[in-house]
Amino acid sequence: MKSSLNAKWGIFVLFSAIIILIVISLTFYEVYNLGNHKGFEPDQPISYSHKLHAGDLKISCLYCHFGAEKSKHAGIPPVSVCMNCHKTITTRAESDALSKELFNIPLKEYQKIRDKYKNIDKKVEEWRKLKKLKDPKSKQNAQLILNEINKFLAGLSAEEYKKYQYPVKMQNRTQQSEKNIQMIHDAYNLGTSISWIKIHNLPDHVYFNHAQHFVVGGKSILGREVKTEEDRRQTCKQCHGEVWKMEKVRQEQPLTMGWCIDCHRKSKSPGNPKKTVAQMGGQDCARCHQ
Repeated sequence: MKSSLNAKWGIFVLFSAIIILIVISLTFYEVYNLGNHKGFEPDQPISYSHKLHAGDLKISCLYCHFGAEKSKHAGIPPVSVCMNCHKTITTRAESDALSKELFNIPLKEYQKIRDKYKNIDKKVEEWRKLKKLKDPKSKQNAQLILNEINKFLAGLSAEEYKKYQYPVKMQNRTQQSEKNIQMIHDAYNLGTSISWIKIHNLPDHVYFNHAQHFVVGGKSILGREVKTEEDRRQTCKQCHGEVWKMEKVRQEQPLTMGWCIDCHRKSKSPGNPKKTVAQMGGQDCARCHQ
């Protein structure tokens, strides 16, 4: 009888110890990862593809995040920046066909040709509207306008056509892409902003200067000043990962205090390459907690 009670008591103690160990482990894990949002990958109000814009089209990081090099905050681009391209590009098919040409020529040169052909712009816009209508007369008028547009395009030289063509041919267009671009147009016309979800967040009590890390940190990473777009990518990816390969942006690094200090301990100080950033005051509390 006594032996049976001891056995039951032993089992109870064992299970209690396992449960306590699990609770302690989970508590430690949660505390350790407090504020760690690595892998955070929210759905945005518009399915913006960095892979398409920064990767395939090779649009500079600074074109949209123009504060990254000179400001405390990198910034999220206002709708007007989006509309620099999307006044012309209203579908994914047009994006694929037209943007590749746009970013291979000087913007001023492109604007000149746009001004020269603004009458055909109106024709293209009229064709788009009629194409959405189902009645026979609208379809007939849409075809007549399309014939005019094609006739205009046929009169361009090979070089002009290559650089400035309007992709008005029927192409496969994804409904979601058109919806996304329409949301940009709607926000622009209404004078409202797009409610992007911020991904890389630091606590309010942390001071972080983006320009300092971009310029000085980039020099530490590269061993020279940040000059080219490839330099910018190699600098940005230290914290943000290879964003130009992401369809949907996610937080690539933990961005915790330990992670930041570890980076400061490993990185050479551009002002004194014999010492690390930490040795030059990069792990003093007042540096980040001002």
